[in-house]
Amino acid sequence: MDIIYNIQQTGVNKILLNETTGNTSPVFNCLFGNPWTQETKTAQITPEGLDGEWILNFEGVTQPYEDLSAGLIEFENIGTWNCSILLSVTLIRDIRLQVT
Repeated sequence: MDIIYNIQQTGVNKILLNETTGNTSPVFNCLFGNPWTQETKTAQITPEGLDGEWILNFEGVTQPYEDLSAGLIEFENIGTWNCSILLSVTLIRDIRLQVT
């Protein structure tokens, strides 16, 4: 089943990632793809929670506030974005985000 997560173009977003990493303090790299411009950007997300039940917290912001190392991401267009979630260089999963 393909899940599409609904997120806000501006505001706080939380995604539950049921993934066991064997690491008590992982950092996930999220490669976001803009389907209109083909631009990609990589944000580093330090999750909350416990192994197997991570919560990825990121915030949609306007361009002057974008800081990918702090999870502040500008979603230039509303619609369905692609996101590859990686732990180090290992692909965990590909997801889709419905930006509204």
